[in-house]
Amino acid sequence: MKQKDGGGMEKRIVVSNAIHNNIYVAAPNRVGKEDATNGSGYMTFYGTSFVADPWGEIVSDAQTIEDEIILAEIDLHEKSTFLLFSIPIVFHIT
Repeated sequence: MKQKDGGGMEKRIVVSNAIHNNIYVAAPNRVGKEDATNGSGYMTFYGTSFVADPWGEIVSDAQTIEDEIILAEIDLHEKSTFLLFSIPIVFHIT
């Protein structure tokens, strides 16, 4: 069943990209409704912006009720160094 809160498949895809690429990912989205350009109704934006770390953990996230700014403190050295030497294929290439 399709979720209508913006926290379904899209969020899992972005988190999996953070894990797969060993990077932090910021996924912004807005909140509210906008009329469709062809006059056929409107589009709903559910917010739920977030930042995911290379392990797939959500470092910071926003709500779905109103606009908000989120901040995330990240340590680029800590996780990337650990991951670089903990993945055998990467270790052997370097």
